[in-house]
Amino acid sequence: MAFNFLTTSADSSVSSGTIAITVSPETGLFDVEDMVPGDSDAADVTVTNIGDVDCLYYISADWHAGDETSARMAALLANKLEVSVEVDTESLYTGTLAGLIDQPEAGRELSLATESEDVTFTITLPADTGSLYQDINVDFDIIFVATEAEEQED
Repeated sequence: MAFNFLTTSADSSVSSGTIAITVSPETGLFDVEDMVPGDSDAADVTVTNIGDVDCLYYISADWHAGDETSARMAALLANKLEVSVEVDTESLYTGTLAGLIDQPEAGRELSLATESEDVTFTITLPADTGSLYQDINVDFDIIFVATEAEEQED
């Protein structure tokens, strides 16, 4: 004799959260001309969690040759320019423009409770930069990517 058991679960539901951030201002973070060795420039952006769940964000630089500059020369400059990224006094990244890829490594949590924070970018042409770097133009976009924050296990 076969025995069958059937149960029904009524009124079940599943919903997904929304991961979304905004960055302000969206354009024109840096417009530096005639930078000489030792010069620095800083700019702030505000990152806001507009989703409905906590998230992590990562920062990258997408750089390319500017006007009248070859890709090879732009790569030299991108590997020479120093970039620091900070929130308050906490360093998220210190390194070259070319190395600014998916930083910070563990992501930066932006909870619903925090909602937004100011991120400061400082770009510096090191004082020891030689004449090889004259008249090189590099254009870059700063890219923010948001992902789901990992749940902490108890």
